Amino acid sequence: MFHEFIVSLSPAFLGLGCWFLMIVLRVGLVRKRDLFVYGFASPSKPVAVGPGSVALVLRGGLVIVASAMPREFGVRELQINPGDVLVKGKVRRQFCWDNNFIWPPENAESLIALVDSGYALIIERLSEAPNIVRMYRRLVSQGLIRADTVLNIQASVSTTPTLIGIIEVREMGRGKQFWKLPRPCLAGQYVNNALIRLGVRVV
Repeated sequence: MFHEFIVSLSPAFLGLGCWFLMIVLRVGLVRKRDLFVYGFASPSKPVAVGPGSVALVLRGGLVIVASAMPREFGVRELQINPGDVLVKGKVRRQFCWDNNFIWPPENAESLIALVDSGYALIIERLSEAPNIVRMYRRLVSQGLIRADTVLNIQASVSTTPTLIGIIEVREMGRGKQFWKLPRPCLAGQYVNNALIRLGVRVV
C-alpha cells in the first residue's frame, strides 16, 4: 500500500489576483514522488484538466485537482486539507452505456443532475483512446451490437478521450484518495458540454 503524507501547505501570491494554496503529497512506497493538489469553490472559469491530472467534482461547485506537475490555473483557489481528498463511496457503472461509455453524447448532460443530487465525478484525461473496435469485434460479428454504433463511439471518443468515474458518495473525509477510485466510463470531447457547467473542462 502507498504511504502518503503532507510535504507542504504553502500559500504564495501569484500576481494573478489569486492565491496559490495547493497541498503537496508525497506518494509511493519505494519510488516516491510529489503530487500537487488544488481546490476550487465555484471557479470563475472552468478549471482545465489535462494529461497527468485527475479531478474530483462535487455538489456545490467544489473542484479538487491532483496533478503530477505543479500547475497555475489563473483562478482563485480554495485552501484544502488532506482529508478533503478522501472519498468513501460506490462506483456506479450503470449510468454508462454497456457499463463502459457515456453514450450517446447527449447523455453527458445527465452528469449535471447526478452531481446536483450528491454524486461525485472523477475525471481523467487520457493521452489516447483505446481501440473500441477491437473490444467489440466479437459482439459485432455475433450480431449483438451494430457495427456503426461501435464506429461512432470510436470516432467520438478519439477526440479528447476522458475517463469518468461516477461515485455514489457515502462519506467525505474518509476512504480512498479520489485518484485511486475507478474511472470505468469513457467519453470524448462532447462531455465538456456538461463538465464546463460543473466548473471543469478537459483539454
